[in-house]
Amino acid sequence: MGFFSFTRAEDGKSVPNVHSGLPMVTHYLIQPHGQPAIAEHGYDGYGNWGGGSVNLYEWVARTNADHIGFDADAFDSDRLREIGVALLDGTAFEDTRNGSFWWIGRQHPVPGAAIEVTGGPFDHYSQALGGTPNDLIDKGILVERPIRELVSLPYPIKISAYPFAKYEDLPESGICPYGGYGFPDDPAEFQEATGFVLSEVFPDTIDPDLRKLLEEDNQHGLVMDDDEDFDDGPSMR
Repeated sequence: MGFFSFTRAEDGKSVPNVHSGLPMVTHYLIQPHGQPAIAEHGYDGYGNWGGGSVNLYEWVARTNADHIGFDADAFDSDRLREIGVALLDGTAFEDTRNGSFWWIGRQHPVPGAAIEVTGGPFDHYSQALGGTPNDLIDKGILVERPIRELVSLPYPIKISAYPFAKYEDLPESGICPYGGYGFPDDPAEFQEATGFVLSEVFPDTIDPDLRKLLEEDNQHGLVMDDDEDFDDGPSMR
């Protein structure tokens, strides 16, 4: 599984991981019911939070278990992480003939949820469905749906740059489309995604013609040193 991350609840900016090259800003997992926020100073990109004390997907599964209808203590950490992944980013298939929902596989994605299990892979004949999932998908009988549409989460992930933010006042954190790592090269898109100015974080991305002008003329205090970094003069925005 590759990198994955979330966006900040208050402004939609990405929570970058330590491999991204971006400055690390402390972020906080805000918890409901007045529980203390959990700080992360350098997110690893794999869901581990608070210096490894918490896994975000496991947190989702545990925190919502009672509402969904399963006993979190009946499962180990790996299984809880699988449940959390399914809750936040998983999909099931709707049988358009009767409105039932199906998971293609042998293990239920979310115990307690109203989702049936086929008991085999996509090319395995399902007696309950009357065909293989692959054939039924091709015919438009099975239609993929996000599990989030089927299972409500009263306690989704909410990550903030503010440790004293109140859980109930924040919107849900989204899933970062860049995984906290592979951000766009376009300066405007980069700043929109991260909140950082591309040329300040990665000076080598400055347009060569602009770099030449900066090297030739430092009248505004913008001087490139031998390492091609800016000095303490005004930033380019």
